Amino acid sequence: MRKLWQLALLSTLLFFVIGCNSYFFQPTRQLYYPPEKFHLLYHQLKFPSKDGTELAAWFFPAQKNGKVLASHGTVVQFHGNAENMSSHYTGLVWLTQHGFNLFVWDYRGYGISKGEASREGVYEDSLVALQEAHKQHEAIDSSKPFVLVGQSLGGAIAMRAYEDSDLNNEIDLIVLDSTFASYRRVAFKALSKHWFTFLVSPLAYVLVSENKGPNQFWSEVKAPVLVVHDKSDPVVPYSCGENVFEKIQGRKQMWSEDLGGHIRLLSNPDSETAKKFLSRLFELNH
Repeated sequence: MRKLWQLALLSTLLFFVIGCNSYFFQPTRQLYYPPEKFHLLYHQLKFPSKDGTELAAWFFPAQKNGKVLASHGTVVQFHGNAENMSSHYTGLVWLTQHGFNLFVWDYRGYGISKGEASREGVYEDSLVALQEAHKQHEAIDSSKPFVLVGQSLGGAIAMRAYEDSDLNNEIDLIVLDSTFASYRRVAFKALSKHWFTFLVSPLAYVLVSENKGPNQFWSEVKAPVLVVHDKSDPVVPYSCGENVFEKIQGRKQMWSEDLGGHIRLLSNPDSETAKKFLSRLFELNH
């Protein structure tokens, strides 16, 4: 009987760990919104990660009505944990109509990027993707702003990539949209919301790793940081955004609205936050 209880406990813990990992990475291979459907100009890029895993990205030049515009800068999107870049790019591609290039890429295991998603692997991918994005930016106009936008899980990935990249002096603005400072904390928050996982939610602080999460970002960040978070975010609670803002020791601002969604403040060009963001991007050109 004792062995049966031990086996049951082990099975529960294993299920818990696997469940937490799937919470952070929920990739799909589906092509959601082909850019051609919206008559968008773009280039598909493929490049190897540090271990040789082939990654994919889309680069949208500044454009309007099928014509390339003069560039005002490049925005690099680190997307969230679900689906892939073929859905996430739609949230920021409106910036191209205002003269900004958009670089969006897929972590391993997402979309047409090869391999399987893992914390360590995605970390390695992020360093290479940032280099590739900067290469595309330099090919157009390196004198213009280079902006990093991390959304949801992509925010945590982007912060650590900034820490360990040799490009941190090249980044003019970091935007952290609907993200979190701690994998353990956000897992605890997620588990606490449901009655059937509430009792085991404290285990998040024991079983969820902070490996490759933000570490020295808070004290080492040189670029100005803009934290964006919906007050009624149903996925990553607003308190997580407040925690991110509080931990940053450098130049920072926090913008919020109450639209009741997750990573929607920048994806809606008519929101006050999106309008302010566009103005902020133009200010970087002066």
